[in-house]
Amino acid sequence: MATLIPIYSHRFMPAAPAPAGSPVFSVHQADVIYYGSDLAADFQSEFFNIPDRKSPSHRVDFWSELAEGQWI
Repeated sequence: MATLIPIYSHRFMPAAPAPAGSPVFSVHQADVIYYGSDLAADFQSEFFNIPDRKSPSHRVDFWSELAEGQWI
């Protein structure tokens, strides 16, 4: 399982080594969702109100499965 590092509030992304374009996750208790397709898209959405319309280009073991509902 990849370790997540905090970015802002309840937003997290995979710790190094993580490929460029790794998704940003929103993790709140047992609720895990994709919040940004990558860090730049997350910042644009959060601080400049520019919506992220891309889907993540990389999967992160365990966390992507939770975000996609594969563990329910």
